[in-house]
Amino acid sequence: MDKVDVVIVGSGASGSLLAAKLSQAGKKVLILEAGPELKMSYLYSSQIWARRLKWGGPATETGGKDPISVAFNQGWGSGGVAMHHYAVWLRLYIEDFEMKSRFGRGLKWPISYEELRPFYDQIQREVGISGDAKEEVWRPVGEPYPMPPLQIFNQGRIIEGGFKKLGLRTSSLPVAINSIEYNGRPACIYDGWCDAG
Repeated sequence: MDKVDVVIVGSGASGSLLAAKLSQAGKKVLILEAGPELKMSYLYSSQIWARRLKWGGPATETGGKDPISVAFNQGWGSGGVAMHHYAVWLRLYIEDFEMKSRFGRGLKWPISYEELRPFYDQIQREVGISGDAKEEVWRPVGEPYPMPPLQIFNQGRIIEGGFKKLGLRTSSLPVAINSIEYNGRPACIYDGWCDAG
């Protein structure tokens, strides 16, 4: 095998994006993936078929004095979790970076939200995120989403009504699903399962 400049473990959304960026910059990249190779022909809208995209690796157990067996409800193989996820792209809160200093819990982060913010803004432009930053009042400051939120259907309206009766707010989730045509990619046509690849 030829020498490579970078080895990436895992071909999920992050690993694949990083590999593409490094390749465009002229680097030789090798991606190591434990799961099977998945082909485009595996990706069609079917709840039953989507099971083939879910975790099929060895059983996993957490450590510690009370270990828990974990059944991953996510993808594996080429594409990783991006092959089986609901496309939700939340930002961490400012407080999440300050858990140790504020609450005496966790580890001290070596960076702040403000240092990471330009990268949140960049990735949401590149990937394309649908959402409503004005309605998402709890969202940390940042650029608005490049696309409006996805359509809300009757089920969502009913849930929203229940929250309103309790005096609580709702907002559309920010998702990496096109609500309109974006960067040459068509808008979602609401015909299938987001967890089917």
